[in-house]
Amino acid sequence: MTEHETTAVALELRDAVRQFLDKHATDDDQARRFDSADPADSADLVQGLADLGAFALCAPESADGLGLGPAALVPLFTLFGERLVTGPVLEQCLLPGLLLEQLADGLDPRAGTLLRDAVVGERRVALVDGGASLEWRDLLQGIEIGPSGIEGTVGMVRSAGEADVLVLVAEGAETAVALVETPTPGLRVDPIDIQANGSRFASVTVAPGTALLPLAEGEAARRLIARIRAWTRLLLAAELAGLARRAVDDSVEYIKVRKQFGKPVGTFQAVKHIAATATARTVVAENVCRAVAEDADGLSLEEFSGAAMAAKAYCSEFGPSVCEDAIQLHGGIGFTKELRLHRYYMRSLALRSWYGDETELSEALGRALLAAGEAHP
Repeated sequence: MTEHETTAVALELRDAVRQFLDKHATDDDQARRFDSADPADSADLVQGLADLGAFALCAPESADGLGLGPAALVPLFTLFGERLVTGPVLEQCLLPGLLLEQLADGLDPRAGTLLRDAVVGERRVALVDGGASLEWRDLLQGIEIGPSGIEGTVGMVRSAGEADVLVLVAEGAETAVALVETPTPGLRVDPIDIQANGSRFASVTVAPGTALLPLAEGEAARRLIARIRAWTRLLLAAELAGLARRAVDDSVEYIKVRKQFGKPVGTFQAVKHIAATATARTVVAENVCRAVAEDADGLSLEEFSGAAMAAKAYCSEFGPSVCEDAIQLHGGIGFTKELRLHRYYMRSLALRSWYGDETELSEALGRALLAAGEAHP
């Protein structure tokens, strides 16, 4: 499939998803799912996306996927941000396809079956990764390879309580990636009584001797983990860009009709400046995500990881900032819970720190650049 054909298919699917969300992601639907701790409230949305083929977008054709690669997910996740789509969507869209593509040779047969089931929406997937936060790494803890095999605890895992399959990231003296089905003897998944702005969390504990399905070890695992984290950061950045886009669009429409002193407030210079700055930041966020996705195939893994960090850092800073500007542009009503804008702001804050905020990622990029300079003076 040519690059032009790939783009056309991805955009066609995005338009089909947009039409689906017009019917199934209304303001009332968003509010119900956003504030709910019950996975059943988002089950119909997740299954509808599976039926449309969203989870098959980046999966190889040999696994009943469309074979377009993860880059095709970026415009879709910008749309998910605009429409405030929550639930285990990122993990479901990315992990099965990426793992099937990267591990086409030598994949455990049972692991392959589980991942192919996830591609068609018959199983739910979650990522158990202590590296989901840089600054909170000690609090999240992690999975390691001990004397008896892979073991440990990750204190916060998105959507683990509703997953049938967990992807385990084990780091330490050795590195490995494995799958485990739920439930399995030796595996504990304990829901956390917190509903963090559209996400549900659980702690996951893997006891020594738990039956696991190996995916990768050593250097192959290290590179697979880096790839998973890089694409996760880029899709989170795209979602933040989508949140900012909806906040800006809603605000522009509002300041056109809200009047003070007999004039639309959008005609006042101070208001224009805020709206223009928010719009410019949103356009940059969208373009940064699109550019990194388009360049991904031509970059080394290290270069792509750095580019994804930069995109996530930018969107982590200006996604919430644009939402704050939108609240200011709405005036007093911007602070009310009845306005959907508050959900976009809260969602942007929730995504800001997941896999690193602007401060953490800027520091990590700086350290990487300094290390590269020392290695190649």
